Amino acid sequence: MKKTIKLICFFLAVSMVALIFCGCGKGMLLATYDGGEVYSTDKDVKLWTKYLSGYYGSYILEGKMTSAELGKIIVKTIVAQRIREIEVAKRGLSISESEVEEMYEYNKKAFDENYEGGFKKMMKDSGLKKKFWMMFARNAVVEKAIARDILMYAMQTLRNCSIVAHVHDELIIEADRRMSLSAVCEQMGRTPPWAKGLLLRADGYECDFYKKD
Repeated sequence: MKKTIKLICFFLAVSMVALIFCGCGKGMLLATYDGGEVYSTDKDVKLWTKYLSGYYGSYILEGKMTSAELGKIIVKTIVAQRIREIEVAKRGLSISESEVEEMYEYNKKAFDENYEGGFKKMMKDSGLKKKFWMMFARNAVVEKAIARDILMYAMQTLRNCSIVAHVHDELIIEADRRMSLSAVCEQMGRTPPWAKGLLLRADGYECDFYKKD
């Protein structure tokens, strides 16, 4: 009974912190992005307080995190979620259900292989249902699409180089040995105009045949 009361008090404390940070109704202006404004809403606060309280609940009870720190995480999560939505709308991205389901299955398999007890045990431990993990998978698909655009910008920047292939976030370039590796990395790490404020950095290495560094 004491534990139940403690958990209820904890949930209410986090909700209050999140509401203080985010406001109510239309919400509070949390950030500006690409000329637009990112606001919170009551729905955002309730949704993410529920999800993240379940995920970080043990941290609070063990004294590894305070309610105020979790409230800040909720705010940052809301901002990140809104920015994803802005990018989806701005770029006209079409996120199919099959892509989201595929990403969900990929994450599920990763937990089955790396989490003791597998994905089902992880869901039970975190208290997060499939609905959350499907949203998590959708976010991953959006980020993957944006990452592809960043890579394409890098390829355009390096269009005068002999790009023979790309693997995930890597470019493979055939070049004269006199070419400056640092110059190539500098150009690849340039931030696209549409991602102002994004901090990018590229690292590279030289080899006689393609291999992992």
